[in-house]
Amino acid sequence: MARSLPAGETRTLRIYVSQVSHRTNNVMKTLRMVSTVLLPASLIVAFFGTSFEGLPLYQPDDFWAMIVVILLTFGAALMWFRRRGWI
Repeated sequence: MARSLPAGETRTLRIYVSQVSHRTNNVMKTLRMVSTVLLPASLIVAFFGTSFEGLPLYQPDDFWAMIVVILLTFGAALMWFRRRGWI
């Protein structure tokens, strides 16, 4: 038969589980921010990586336009996270 834990041990276990849960939430928040920042960049790179002939996107200046768009989305995501208080 299972015996119940004394009150002090139960409180200690609850504190430990709470700390582990808080640490896990912080890790998940960090992973969510990284994926949110990198997803637009990967979509932009995938769009520019398509090999359709005749599109006006394959000029040398368009590479720099792609880099600027990626940096703008990166900066916008970081500003949004900062306003939300996540950074």
